[in-house]
Amino acid sequence: MHAFMALIERIGALYHCKLEANPYFHLPLEGKPFGLVVVSAGSGRQALEALKEIAFQIIHCWHMKPVITDSYPYLGVLAKGEKVGEVLEDQKAAEQLTELIKKLMM
Repeated sequence: MHAFMALIERIGALYHCKLEANPYFHLPLEGKPFGLVVVSAGSGRQALEALKEIAFQIIHCWHMKPVITDSYPYLGVLAKGEKVGEVLEDQKAAEQLTELIKKLMM
């Protein structure tokens, strides 16, 4: 959770720096597509909230374009597991990730 909050803070800091220092500056990633993968050992609800929050921050602050998947949660991939082996065994997430990568490469 600490890494997640640190990422949110960095995104916001870059956004506010842009607004204060040079409102005409365009971030190099502006308009570029992005995909998200959230890994969680906990409930799906917490992972979904994290996915929605980070997507909102990236869209709002960096003006990037999310790649939408064909299956729930659409904004990205939710993988479940606490250890690497558990995450790799999540077949549904692996299939969704393959779809996301294909869409990013189009």
